[in-house]
Amino acid sequence: MKTISCCVNTYKRPELLKKTLISINQQELINDKVSLEIIVVDNDPLQLGEKIIEELKPKFNYPIKYYVQPIKNISITRNKAVSEASGEYIYFIDDDEYADSKWIINTLTCLKNYNADAVFGSVISYFEVNTPEWIKSNQMFQREIQKTGTIPKYTRTGNCLIKAVILKSVDGPFDVQYGLTGGSDSHLFTILLNKGAKFVYCKESIVFEFVPPERANINWLLKRSLRTGNSYARRTIELSKSSLKLKLYLFFKAVLLGFINISVCFFTFFIKKISSQHLIKATGYWGHIMAIFNYHHIEYK
Repeated sequence: MKTISCCVNTYKRPELLKKTLISINQQELINDKVSLEIIVVDNDPLQLGEKIIEELKPKFNYPIKYYVQPIKNISITRNKAVSEASGEYIYFIDDDEYADSKWIINTLTCLKNYNADAVFGSVISYFEVNTPEWIKSNQMFQREIQKTGTIPKYTRTGNCLIKAVILKSVDGPFDVQYGLTGGSDSHLFTILLNKGAKFVYCKESIVFEFVPPERANINWLLKRSLRTGNSYARRTIELSKSSLKLKLYLFFKAVLLGFINISVCFFTFFIKKISSQHLIKATGYWGHIMAIFNYHHIEYK
């Protein structure tokens, strides 16, 4: 029997958390071959998620373990979930996502078919009514759906199944230095890749992510692009054996591509969809330059 620990980190989103947990409980599983436990770690000192857990526990097919981690640090919160997980496999899903009914079984099938150490699935965004189309179509929300079995282009904890023994081979395993900046998941998965872990993508493993109005706007997109660009360059430099050469390469690349994107943004100013995409890209390259000079953007304030 395969044992899976579904880890959900949450912060002040009780109703979305409820939707996440219900989707896990409704998974279509072969019961004699798969056993689940649900680990919820609440990063909110007010423990807004606790009432949801107490409401759902009596109705659930699987045990739910609830913990509070009050320090504002996403890495510490993720590490708490991993330390409490007893499963052979650890499955991460975010508290603003809900899963397709065949989410787990499709992922396990992919893991077996490709003899992988971890599987990263599809994340499909959904929005409130009246969200502008140019926002919906942004690449930040329209993640690329890859072919099953290919190497994933992006590695995040939103919809990821990984062997526990692989995950726990790294101390932490999530680096607390990334706990306020974000990017601890991509940092960890890059380390595991460098150690020889095999990652594959599974398009049939589907979760749906809610994008609230406070994220569905240009200001949030610019901030997120700045952060992702900053954390990408930061971990690339940190894990490089020749950081000086890499810094020079990243600097000149960021300056060149940043200038090109700003120029395109200027000449397409009245075409909002195009100009906004290039402005967002330019902001990401500014994040690269910040990392080169050892400035780390704080996302979780």
